[in-house]
Amino acid sequence: MKPYLKFGLLSAVIGIFITLLVYVMGLDKSPSGQYIGWINIPVTIILMVMCVKETRQVLYNGFISFGQAFKNLFIMLLISTGISGVFMYFYTSGINPGIIDYIKEQQALEMEKQGMD
Repeated sequence: MKPYLKFGLLSAVIGIFITLLVYVMGLDKSPSGQYIGWINIPVTIILMVMCVKETRQVLYNGFISFGQAFKNLFIMLLISTGISGVFMYFYTSGINPGIIDYIKEQQALEMEKQGMD
């Protein structure tokens, strides 16, 4: 399996797992749930580094140019984002449809606090 495919799938699965874990724990509508969601960022960065290292060893025999690394990371992130996007569609439309209204309400409250209409 190509490294960008392996790490793209892994990144999507970890993101989906974290999202469902926050939902099951009932933290999806609390500030702490938002902070737990930020775990995805360092995890994705670590997976990107691992992807480049493995790509360099497996596909390019120990040397990789910037262009090759960029292309492989782009494909990895495209795969991860595509899968995550499909999941989020099903999450917001079927699993947790009330989350969109909650987000809208929270944003309206924050805007009011800042004096915006």
